[in-house]
Amino acid sequence: MNTSKSTSNVFLKDYITPEDDELDTKELLNKYGDEISKLSKYENETAVFGFYNAWWVFGEVAKTSEIDYAIFMAEPKRRLQTH
Repeated sequence: MNTSKSTSNVFLKDYITPEDDELDTKELLNKYGDEISKLSKYENETAVFGFYNAWWVFGEVAKTSEIDYAIFMAEPKRRLQTH
């Protein structure tokens, strides 16, 4: 597997199927264009952690063996204004 395809597979970890192994990098990027756009968006609150995508990071943290309890994560569509 080439480096760009390997990187794409890590980035698209929740979407890749066994059938995608047959696709070249360009086909993979075309197939998952919408998902890539969604995953590439970063959170608005970058002052503390810098640029990140909370759902992608959450997925990585949640699959570690050190965490052995139920976790629920949700994000509101509209953020409350604070004064």
